[in-house]
Order: sequence, then structure tokens, then C-alpha cells
Amino acid sequence: GRVRLEHDRLQELITYLGIGLISMDARCRVRVVNPDAASMLGFGERDFGERSVFALLNPTGPDSGPPLWLDDVVRAGQACRVNDGTFRCRDGRRLPVAFVLNSVERDGEVLGAYLVFEDISRRKESEAQMHRARELAEQASRTKSEFVATMSHELGTPLNGVIGMLQLLADTALDDAQRELLAEARRSADGLHAISQDVLDFSRLEAGQLVLDARPLDLAA
Repeated sequence: GRVRLEHDRLQELITYLGIGLISMDARCRVRVVNPDAASMLGFGERDFGERSVFALLNPTGPDSGPPLWLDDVVRAGQACRVNDGTFRCRDGRRLPVAFVLNSVERDGEVLGAYLVFEDISRRKESEAQMHRARELAEQASRTKSEFVATMSHELGTPLNGVIGMLQLLADTALDDAQRELLAEARRSADGLHAISQDVLDFSRLEAGQLVLDARPLDLAA
């Protein structure tokens, strides 16, 4: 009757949960492995035998770090959540997972635990792609800064030559109209030189190589 109906509903929930679920006793031996867990890991209930679930799954933290001693978590009647871990699959590969482990207690006695997990392979791949894209963007930015700095240097050399020649020209015999044209050319050359220096300063700033030039100054002026 009612008990059978509740049992069937619970079985449906476990079967169609959409994420992996493993139920275990107080010694971390398997009770139930739902279809999603079996599909992701390749392990069925019979594969665990009398061993601890975690002895077979060998859970680790981020980037396949040191093993997590989840048996101790269950024995202590505690819970834990790991958003970036791995489980060992039947074929030996490491499955990226996010999981929650909850112990079940009654009257101070640990009765067992539930391990609920999901495959985060797609999330990890997406994060890796974003990391690669960020590295490419940073490399492009560095290349742009290096190009701008190089161009500023390259422009500075002929500009200095132009300014030097204009200074020499100013020392020759010129009429008023010629001196006015020369002065305008000098102002234009000085302006262009100032722009190239500003661009070079921005490039140094982006590269973290801008050096402050400490000089006395008249603050009131």
C-alpha cells in the first residue's frame, strides 16, 4: 500500500535524478548506485564489493591534488562540499566533478551517507578556453604595446634629424618670410615630437616600465 508507493516514488527519484547519487552505510560501503552515477563512473554496485566507496573512487580536490579522506568525514558524521574535484573511473581516467557528501545520523549514531555529484567536464573545458582566450588577449596587448613603443622610437630618430636641420637652417641668412615659415615648421616638428614622446610614455606605462623623473618645481606657478 502506502509504504510500497513511497518506495516506488523514492526509486523513481533516484533513477531519474539527473545527477550521480551513491548511498553508503556507516563504513562507506555501497548500498545504491543510481544509473547516472554508474554511467559517469562505469562502476555498478557489484564493482564496489565490501570496499569503501572512496577507496575505489579515490576522490581528489582541484587539479587532481592529494586524495580527500572522505571516510573520516562520514565517520565523524559531518558533511562537505567540493566544487572542483575528481573521481577515478573504471577505465582509469579522472572525471572532473562537483560533489556534496552528507552523513546521516540518528541519536548520535552515524547510519550512512549520501554522495551526490555531477560531471563538470564541460565547465572545466569552458574555463580552459576562457583562460586561453585571456592569454591570447594579453599577448595581443603586449604585442601592440611593443609595436607602438618601437614605432615611437623609430619616429623619434628622423624627427630629431628634422629638428636639428631646422636649427641649422635658422643660423643661415633668411628673409622675414622664410623665418616665419621656418618657425612654423619648427613648431610643427616640436609638436610631433611631443606626441611621439607621449605615446612612448603610455607604452612604458602599460609595460610597467614608466620611471618618474623627480625634479624641483614651483607649485604656485
